[in-house]
Amino acid sequence: MLLMAGAAQASIASTSGFDVRVTDASVRIPKAGFTNTVAGMTIRVDRAAELIAASTPYAARTDLQTIRRGGDEVSMAPVPSIPLAPGADTLLRTGEGRQFLMLHRMKRSLRPGDVVPMTLRIRSGGQIHSVALKARVVAPRSYSPVPEDDEH
Repeated sequence: MLLMAGAAQASIASTSGFDVRVTDASVRIPKAGFTNTVAGMTIRVDRAAELIAASTPYAARTDLQTIRRGGDEVSMAPVPSIPLAPGADTLLRTGEGRQFLMLHRMKRSLRPGDVVPMTLRIRSGGQIHSVALKARVVAPRSYSPVPEDDEH
């Protein structure tokens, strides 16, 4: 199943009776000198589920991450899954307390308007569903700032 989830588009897909809608999928251009970047999107499902993995052939590895504040420090940490509540929008965006996708060691350079193929793996009702989509590439400041650590 392939979704085009651009900024002005809503895509709805059904796999094994499980409905998923992904909107506003985008990948931020890495800052100069960095090879890691972030991806965000909005996901809506029709029943309880959890995002358990994401991938793209454009990155060596993709993690589910969260941003946490400890005193004056902000840090990013991998999470094993992201809960998806039925009938509600789950926003994957950078910012304190939010969750997002971290793309490690990008394999190619990106320009605004490029399209990045991605696959989400979502678990619901004991089944794992793969959802393929295309995310639009956006300029570096299209999301709120996230600390960048190329070793992260």
